[in-house]
Amino acid sequence: MSNRSYLFSSNRKPSDSNSLVLTGLSEWNSEIPLLYKILFSGGKAVECKSLIWDLDEPLALSISYETAIKNICYFNEIVSSVYASDVIKSAIQFLLKDENRGQFLLLEPYEIYLLNDEVEFVQQRDLLAELHLLDVKKTAEDFIQSNHIKNKKNFKSIFNKNSIDCSQFEDSLILLGFNEWSNHLCYAPYPPEEKVDTPSYEYSKIVKFELSNLNSYAWFKSIEINRDSKKVHLVEHRNRREFIALLVDENRDVNDRLNFRFNIEPERKHDLMHVFSLMKGVGKEDVWRLSSSSLENKDGEITLRSVSETEEYSFKKNT
Repeated sequence: MSNRSYLFSSNRKPSDSNSLVLTGLSEWNSEIPLLYKILFSGGKAVECKSLIWDLDEPLALSISYETAIKNICYFNEIVSSVYASDVIKSAIQFLLKDENRGQFLLLEPYEIYLLNDEVEFVQQRDLLAELHLLDVKKTAEDFIQSNHIKNKKNFKSIFNKNSIDCSQFEDSLILLGFNEWSNHLCYAPYPPEEKVDTPSYEYSKIVKFELSNLNSYAWFKSIEINRDSKKVHLVEHRNRREFIALLVDENRDVNDRLNFRFNIEPERKHDLMHVFSLMKGVGKEDVWRLSSSSLENKDGEITLRSVSETEEYSFKKNT
């Protein structure tokens, strides 16, 4: 997924507060588009805390929503002296919808900063300075001039609306972010769902997992791992048998989340050895997935016999 800049409206001054509600408006890949800069122009934008990233420094920007609307309307006024743009009109209509309006507009540029070598707070300072100096009228005039040159028309013809290539203007506006609107962004609106304290498996001496679907005929119903003894206590489905396995390792190489790997040692060389991987799931935080491979160690050679279907387990807090 590309790094993006994000645009939200907020019902109050952006801050880490449960009474704050964000509404997604727009996101743009790999840069901060001209549209966002116009909205935040004129020396009114201020730094604020990011509500996407947990950062020590204030690396987001906010501005009065009404000020942002005035900025884009002024840009539209200048462009309209030459060409009436449906793209700009549509953008303004989206921002003026009751469900999208707020007291403030919030820009989250941190992902864009990560694409560059410069220190993030320096990029933030430079962006803020750029926005303070941005002149909406000159920006609109430069936009007209640039698209006139692309059209290869005589400059004096830009004051004759009939001589303007409308498609060139609209295509250029789309490339500058004026047509990218959605309430469904990569990040969900703030505040997030209420966090529920979950038991920690990271540092517990003994961690226990239980089969999520107890009606399943998976091999093991429960798995108890003792980090000190490196032993894994396995209870078979319906408590029929119990096994002791060896904890091989814990690692984050698979999905950057804690995983356990263990095996059941064969009593004889020709017996099957089962190697298990208990991996932190990529879905809900409390879901783990167990897979196993059946290996045959015979005459010094290990042969893969079969691989089991993946079963889901949940972590159980020790009592």
